[in-house]
Amino acid sequence: MSAARARVPDARGWPIDAGKAAVEKAGFTVKVGYRKGPDWIGKVAALSPPAGASACIGTEVEMSIGVK
Repeated sequence: MSAARARVPDARGWPIDAGKAAVEKAGFTVKVGYRKGPDWIGKVAALSPPAGASACIGTEVEMSIGVK
């Protein structure tokens, strides 16, 4: 029997708390990282696995948060 899978929600551009809640609600765990750059300051800049990808429930999703 294969493990249950779900799609990683597209939380790019969302505030950290809202993005984390959406990813956790989809059944994943969250690791927060930071990415320097002028875009998405204080918001979710990227996800790994990427938004829309199918992954096993319980997979760790890294959320990169934009910082100056």
